[in-house]
Amino acid sequence: MSRTLKIVVFVSIALLGGTHGSSIAQEYFPLHVGNEWHYHWDSYDYSGPVPEFGSGEYVVKVLRDTVMPNQQRYAVLSQSHRRYLRADSAAVFSYDTSTQTEYTLYDLTAAAKESWQLPVAMHTTVEFTAGGQDSLFGQLQTTREYRVDNGLVGATDVRLARDFGPVFNITKAKPPGTNQMDTA
Repeated sequence: MSRTLKIVVFVSIALLGGTHGSSIAQEYFPLHVGNEWHYHWDSYDYSGPVPEFGSGEYVVKVLRDTVMPNQQRYAVLSQSHRRYLRADSAAVFSYDTSTQTEYTLYDLTAAAKESWQLPVAMHTTVEFTAGGQDSLFGQLQTTREYRVDNGLVGATDVRLARDFGPVFNITKAKPPGTNQMDTA
């Protein structure tokens, strides 16, 4: 019997400054120094929770900002493999220190099913999958959902909520011995 690991991450609290009147990217991914996102994660397969794969909590914080060699100002994040981010006009950009290049992580003007390659991560594609609304902390929020697929072990669906940032993601792994993505 094969198991498919799914990790679900929900935001439990976000401490954010106001974002009204800022760019659309800053509204969906507010990167003010001091902002933080508290997450809880669990592991699931088709039959429900899988305690042996674990669960836990973690925090992502905007620690400070810095100017990189390309003369752009980036937020420095804790606990993130994409440590340097900036939200400017209608996109969220990431800076890769190994290549000293910037790339578009999330395009807030993308049309449904539009996708782009991440130049620093071999075979990784980001696709805008849907816009919608979710109830967060008792309020209806506009959301945008993206799929980040590394082409190897699985894809992560990321939901950005206006005024909150990244509030949800689910990683869908490929079952062992197959190249097909688990879409359940």
